Amino acid sequence: MLGSSFQGEARKVGGEGRVFRAPDRVIIDLDGVSQSDVDQMISTLATAVVQDKADVKIVQSVRTTELPQTVVRGEFLREKLTKKLLLELPHGAWLVSNTFPRTGPWTAHISEHTDRQRVWEQAANHRAAQRLVAVVWSKEDADSFSTWIAS
Repeated sequence: MLGSSFQGEARKVGGEGRVFRAPDRVIIDLDGVSQSDVDQMISTLATAVVQDKADVKIVQSVRTTELPQTVVRGEFLREKLTKKLLLELPHGAWLVSNTFPRTGPWTAHISEHTDRQRVWEQAANHRAAQRLVAVVWSKEDADSFSTWIAS
């Protein structure tokens, strides 16, 4: 419900929103929404949280560096894992496949020193290449998403 409220508010101001739900968190990605509109949405959420005496942690990140058009640091992304996408990902990204053999969903962390060719070969070996993957930005989110996919 929370995520869809933000999506609706984003559409009202000409933007768009994507929602990722995991057992212990909700990630809301807003695009094309001004900072003042985001601040208003968060203020409304904070007021509702206080009234409900709920416990919520809000983490907000703002894009600050230029990245390839298809990938924005901090943005939840779900699309087909291509070699081009893998090469465009900035370091810090975590990949989580939606395919899972006996060992669970395949995951990979892209660090500054990652051999991307090796990651591509691993993805192919786990049948994750050319298939839908999630791109998240923390180990916590990768673990949550893996658990959610496996359930």
